[in-house]
Amino acid sequence: GFIIASMGAFDDILGLIWYKKFLIQIISAVLMIMYFTGEFSVIEIFGIRLTGITAYVFLLVFIVGGINSINLIDGLDGLASGLSLLVFIMFFALGFYIEDDLILILSAAFAGSIIGFLKYNAFPAKIFLGDTGSLTLGFFLVFLSIYTSAGLFEDKIDITYPVIVLGVPILDTIKVMTGRM
Repeated sequence: GFIIASMGAFDDILGLIWYKKFLIQIISAVLMIMYFTGEFSVIEIFGIRLTGITAYVFLLVFIVGGINSINLIDGLDGLASGLSLLVFIMFFALGFYIEDDLILILSAAFAGSIIGFLKYNAFPAKIFLGDTGSLTLGFFLVFLSIYTSAGLFEDKIDITYPVIVLGVPILDTIKVMTGRM
């Protein structure tokens, strides 16, 4: 998370070329995968089981795509922060249900900070997330979705639920990428 926030701050202040941002995001995604290594041997999405290198590549793409998806929907006042608030509240409820302190602490901290921020980010916005805020929110949304899934299932991570929860930004990202190609 520190790597992503630092990169975002650097980009907001001085600017950073897209491929360097992408490389740093890949490094942080690899570190997140290393954090979860040992928690799973299978990744499942919509009933499709991925194992071996395919699972790791898919997880890498999911993490980097999730981080960027929040950044890309940050075009309208309050959209990225409002959507993130809803997802963090949902994670708080899940954390309460499965009695996981880390999920409760992270989701409550982010939800509380977004509530304070949203007052000034709603239309007409006086302050903005920038890359620092949007990339950090994306990183922790993806982290909590994988962490929650790893805690619910033994020896697998089911990405179906996180893909559904992050469906709006993911579909928007796919739309933007398709349009730019």
